[in-house]
Amino acid sequence: MKSKWLATVVILSLGLNLALAGYILGARSKSFGGFDPTRQYIRWARHLPESRRADLRPIIRGHFSSMRPHINNLREGQKNLRRAVAAEPFTSQLLEQTLQQLRKEHLNAQKLGHKSFVLFVQSLTPDERRQLAADLGKRSQRHHRKPDRLRMENH
Repeated sequence: MKSKWLATVVILSLGLNLALAGYILGARSKSFGGFDPTRQYIRWARHLPESRRADLRPIIRGHFSSMRPHINNLREGQKNLRRAVAAEPFTSQLLEQTLQQLRKEHLNAQKLGHKSFVLFVQSLTPDERRQLAADLGKRSQRHHRKPDRLRMENH
C-alpha cells in the first residue's frame, strides 16, 4: 500500500514539474502570441513610425500600469505553487486551491490585456489594423529583431 501511495506522489510530482516547465518555457517563448496572439501587440507596434508610436504611448503606458498588480499577483501565485508542491505533508487540496487562484489571476490579467488590446486596435488606422490582423499569431523576424525600443518617455 505504501509503495502504491509513493508511486502516486512521484507521478503527480513529475506531472506537476512537467506542467510548470511547460508553462515557464511557454512564457519565455519568442513566438508572436503563443496561445493568445493579442499578448504581443506592444511588440508589434515597434515597427510603426515614431510618430504613430508616440500617438499610441498613452494606451501602452496605461496597459503597463494596469497590468503591474496582476503581474505581481501572478509571481506570488507561482511562489505559492512551488510551496504547495514542496509542502510536507503534501495535500492535494492546498495544491488545487493554489492552482485555482493562479488560474483566476491569469484570467483577470487576460481580461485586462484584452481590454487594452481593444483600445489599441481602436486607435489604429484601417491599414494598420489590416497589417496587425495579418500578423496576429505569426512568428516573424520583424517582431524579434532588437529594434529601437518603444520609448515610453515623451519627446
